[in-house]
Amino acid sequence: MVSSGGTLPSGLEFKVKGETELSGTYASSLFKILDYTYYSSYYSKIEPTINNTNYIGTNGKAFYGMCSYWFYNPSDERQKENISNISGALNIVTKLQGVRYDLKKEYAYDESLFKDPGILGELEAERKDKIGFLAQDVYEVLPEVVHYDDSADIYAIDYSKVVPVLVEAIKEQQLIIENLQIELTAMKNQVEESSTFKSASPFPEKQEDDMANNMLYQNQPNPFNKNTTIEYFLNDETEIAAINIYNLNGTRLKSIHI
Repeated sequence: MVSSGGTLPSGLEFKVKGETELSGTYASSLFKILDYTYYSSYYSKIEPTINNTNYIGTNGKAFYGMCSYWFYNPSDERQKENISNISGALNIVTKLQGVRYDLKKEYAYDESLFKDPGILGELEAERKDKIGFLAQDVYEVLPEVVHYDDSADIYAIDYSKVVPVLVEAIKEQQLIIENLQIELTAMKNQVEESSTFKSASPFPEKQEDDMANNMLYQNQPNPFNKNTTIEYFLNDETEIAAINIYNLNGTRLKSIHI
């Protein structure tokens, strides 16, 4: 154990059970497990001298679970170089496959260490019904978030690094949605402009004053399966007229000269 200096206050003990190895030198303060510099309160910590010099656990012998209110990933712009935007994020995300799985028993717990059936039942339940990715599959799509530990021959995923890709994918998808909305609005306007309906109600009845104007009445029945009837009125001065049929995209499918 390496501390920040001085002696442990009375009543505090450091106990080790089983085989344990602590390495490093006191002079360089390679790491600190307990910092009691401030006598008003005590701060427990594991602290490397600089970035990226210590690990807590390994891929081969990882902690089963960790609990914390916050996890911080240093991400200061001043510590980064060769910065570029993520492109093709939506294509990457569509290739990721989330799965449900059970963790194999030999990787979850050592059954020989527990005799209490209740504890074994809890451990058995905890190893099941997990969700995540398969690291080997993710490596084919997004290798930047996958770590391979050759000493243990195990693949691991840094899930926090997937978040920027998800954000950029959402932005790409939103742009597609906005472009589609613009296209749909343009198609709607085109259909409205090309429509020859002239009616105050969706189902106009023939009126005497219609005789002065050309009219196209609502088809009957509507909707229909195979056949429908379209009535219209043309005044005597009309020389050329046609009924044009469009689809929902505003494309003219047929023109019937009447």
